[in-house]
Amino acid sequence: MPDLAPKDKNGKKIERQSINYVEFGKGIQKQGATSFGVPIKTPIRACINYNSNLMVTAPNTELIKKRVMDEDFFLVTIDPYFTDTCDVSDYVLPGVTFMESEDIQNDQISGYVCYNAQAVKPLGEAKTNLEFFNALAKAMGYTEKCFTWNSEAVCRKFLNTPFARSQNITYEKLKKIGWIKPMRTPQTMKELFPYYPYSPSDDLKFKTESGKCELYSKTFKDAGYHPVIDLKDDWDYYKEHKDFGEKYLQKYPLYFMTPGTQLQDNSNWGNMPYITKRVIRNGNAEIFMHADDMKARGINDGDTIEATNEKGTAIFTAVATTQVKPGICYAWNNIWLKPTKSGTGANTLCSDGISDLGQGSTYTASFIQVRRAKKQYRG
Repeated sequence: MPDLAPKDKNGKKIERQSINYVEFGKGIQKQGATSFGVPIKTPIRACINYNSNLMVTAPNTELIKKRVMDEDFFLVTIDPYFTDTCDVSDYVLPGVTFMESEDIQNDQISGYVCYNAQAVKPLGEAKTNLEFFNALAKAMGYTEKCFTWNSEAVCRKFLNTPFARSQNITYEKLKKIGWIKPMRTPQTMKELFPYYPYSPSDDLKFKTESGKCELYSKTFKDAGYHPVIDLKDDWDYYKEHKDFGEKYLQKYPLYFMTPGTQLQDNSNWGNMPYITKRVIRNGNAEIFMHADDMKARGINDGDTIEATNEKGTAIFTAVATTQVKPGICYAWNNIWLKPTKSGTGANTLCSDGISDLGQGSTYTASFIQVRRAKKQYRG
């Protein structure tokens, strides 16, 4: 809410220091901390982790762990479950589930706006995020009215927008009916997402210089990129990049992918026994490899292996698969570390780089080497 952003004595908005989650490890370092390649001016020495299992979902896990375990770093985690992040936190506070809080939400597929009723009051000493931050603000001496808002007030603020009003989406209506599906037209979507290049149905044009779909993009060329869709692969990128090169690929020759398993939603439910027994084998998370790569390394299906790159070492159970070509392997991301014997997972090895376009993650653009572990876990 920009109207609540702090301002200086001249009424100018004070720009907050921020860190990209993909580069969280880089951003919290004592020395040389950066985000998007820009130095972090004020070293970060504290973090409140909520709605996230940081030690499982962020890449380059060991870099993060090393810093948060420092005596001069203060980490607080709020969660209804004792996650892997709780293990490295200074304080762990009981959070609530969606059944214990009132909220408004929409899913990413259907577009329905839904009312989430509070089914039961928070159990024990658990508090909602809103209650926690209101209490923290009060303890720190803040007196602004916004820190007195309850969940109903926040829901009403959330719906106090031109888009919600044009769709007749009100707090009372949502609470009574439960859900409302907005009418999606170019005009209403433009109101909701003004930064999207929507066009009216009678004037459908691409927002390019030519007004057409461009296979050759002058805009890309002017920005320093190849003007035609770049058909190079990750091997080319790593070979040509100044921070890696051919020697790097010789040391870490296997392309390592980290897709999500359909059994979890990010790291949600990663502590459920019926899920862990399907993603943990012989005591560790699974890594799926082509039979040729396994044979070349003396690895059999079910063996414990060590996967390594410059970010660290993770222990997996090897699983033979025909779903990938030789030279490629993958492991499920966001698997909880607690159920494993080694306490390591895929994100230990994940790239924490930023894509050259769109400033997105490069989680699935990593390379590793694999060898059979000296210590074998069975059952």
